[in-house]
Amino acid sequence: MSIKQQSTGKYLVRASLVINGKQRFRRVTSVQTKGEARLIENRLKLELSELKKNSEATVNWQTAVDQFINNLQLNRAVSTLYSAKTALEAHCSCWNELPITEIDESVIRHQIESKLLSQTTATKANLAKYIRGVFRVAVEKGQTRSNPANLVSYKKEKMSKLQAMSRDDVLTLLRWTSKMNHPWYPIFRVVYELGLRSGEALALTWGQVNFETKTVRIDRAWCSKRKTVGSTKTHEGRTIVLNDGLVAFLKELKLATPMSENVLPQISDWRQGRAARSLNSVQRDLGIQKTNFHSLRASFITHLLLAGIPITKVQNMVGHRDLKTTERYVRLTASDLKGATDPIGFDLELLEKNGQVIPLKKA
Repeated sequence: MSIKQQSTGKYLVRASLVINGKQRFRRVTSVQTKGEARLIENRLKLELSELKKNSEATVNWQTAVDQFINNLQLNRAVSTLYSAKTALEAHCSCWNELPITEIDESVIRHQIESKLLSQTTATKANLAKYIRGVFRVAVEKGQTRSNPANLVSYKKEKMSKLQAMSRDDVLTLLRWTSKMNHPWYPIFRVVYELGLRSGEALALTWGQVNFETKTVRIDRAWCSKRKTVGSTKTHEGRTIVLNDGLVAFLKELKLATPMSENVLPQISDWRQGRAARSLNSVQRDLGIQKTNFHSLRASFITHLLLAGIPITKVQNMVGHRDLKTTERYVRLTASDLKGATDPIGFDLELLEKNGQVIPLKKA
């Protein structure tokens, strides 16, 4: 422990303690007075003592998992939290009373391979990731020296191919469902025009829509696994500016459903994660290419990029945390997007009055 006066006249306070064979340090600079420095020195001593006490305590797997889950609650979406908790409970609960210091690489690898023998590499990699997270938090708390899960890795499988609909196919889809007053029409339209994730659209309420500023705040999402509303996938909110045509459509939709808090109809198949089934049914009837439900969001992203909107602006609009995620949409092949390079604006004359689609204009 030491208190040292610096050339500026202020004090530097340092403290160190050997914990689990490793020297741990704490320091505070630019302390105004020596009296204050002594108080800080005592606080640093106490912090290190507590850290050593915690590290010497025997922490079992269940306690370590609880720490990890509590940590996830601070910065992860509900769906991520639920997936981690479910996977760890389902496949690692046999370790609950086992001290984490007794769980090494071989134990982890055997557990994953025996529990997930017939599962994909991606599923095994996910469980390894969650186990790694449990140990990471324990290491940070000084409860174990190393993270044995760092030695357990699985080769990343090729990412699933993105699907996007062409401009003409989107137009056909929206025009027909609007004309038929199809129950999925408002869903298809809003998901496409705002580039929403399915869960974000499901959780969208009128309280998030501001007609005065012509904006919508996307900061919540429905988790179909847990059957509850939580944060978005990135745990961050974003604001999207509404086009005049979409503002008019949303106002009409609100008038048509005055008692509903939700913007969009809460169709049971959608809430159960089976939206692609309904989309494919319409696509089949119309004779257009069948895609997954995410293709509506993918189409929004792709059509903006093809219209010349800067990729960083698109990234912010759709809520991608990493620019690399947005860049995946740039690499869609020309065959996937046949017709999408046509002028990006829609011919509003082809639509019903209630089915106007926002015209996307080149930047």
